[in-house]
Amino acid sequence: MKEELYGHFKDERWGQRYFSFLEKFSTNVEPYEKHHVLPVSMFPEHSKADWNIVRLSPRAHYTAHYILWRAVGNRSTLYAFNMMRRSSGNSRLYDAGKKEYREYVRNMRWYHDPETGKHEYTDGECTPGFMPGYIFDTTPKSSMWAHDPETGKSWRFENESAIPDTFVRGRGKAWATRHLNKLGSARYLNLVSMKYEIIADGEAEWFHVSLHGKRLLDFRVLVWGDVHYLTLKSVPEHLKPLFKSGDDSSMVPRPHWNATDDANAFRKANFGKSYKDSGISMVQLSQCKFLEETEVRH
Repeated sequence: MKEELYGHFKDERWGQRYFSFLEKFSTNVEPYEKHHVLPVSMFPEHSKADWNIVRLSPRAHYTAHYILWRAVGNRSTLYAFNMMRRSSGNSRLYDAGKKEYREYVRNMRWYHDPETGKHEYTDGECTPGFMPGYIFDTTPKSSMWAHDPETGKSWRFENESAIPDTFVRGRGKAWATRHLNKLGSARYLNLVSMKYEIIADGEAEWFHVSLHGKRLLDFRVLVWGDVHYLTLKSVPEHLKPLFKSGDDSSMVPRPHWNATDDANAFRKANFGKSYKDSGISMVQLSQCKFLEETEVRH
């Protein structure tokens, strides 16, 4: 576990201090907070691993993020520490703030209005007429949908007798999904116009790739040499953590006995450099210029 983070340390003294600190201050005494030894921003593949989580007091959790930032010194560790620092200023104030928040939440209660089904969450007096508790389903069990066939608009009615004679049971066309592909066509991403298009079977051009389900503003591409990797499954195995994190300023780890030959060859050649300095970049799809000869993997 430690070996994976060693390759990212810019200051090994702070790195050794980080592991020693976690070993000394890990606790099962409440109140505690869960801390990822290998940060999720850098190692998302280990985010749910039990061995990667330690329990720290709020004050120790704050200090751990400070030490980790000093050891690694990249953007993501600075961001994590800065988020904690903004909420308090120092570890003592962070600990005090957490205690106040726990006390505040302990006194919070849900209330509901049995007439309207509205809810409110408060630590003080509730609105007159509200009752304690949260009602998960305030809709009458006998309610049903019906729609106006002329407009397609749908309404929910308490019972069948409340449905107008001109309405039809069930939801109307206004509710139905309108963007379904036509028969004999499929949805493609146009790498030239940077738009999704519905293309008939057999008519896709070189710039059409069968990708969907992602907003273009969120679409990031891994570029290595002349190759553009658009999806996680297309990326070489040892670069998948980089693709998930999107942080090309992170450092290439040292070779490891359990890594693949390809991974170790790349690490041996680039250990001590950032991925960006090693020729690999994470860029927005909108910044890429695709030509017919561009190698695209997806």
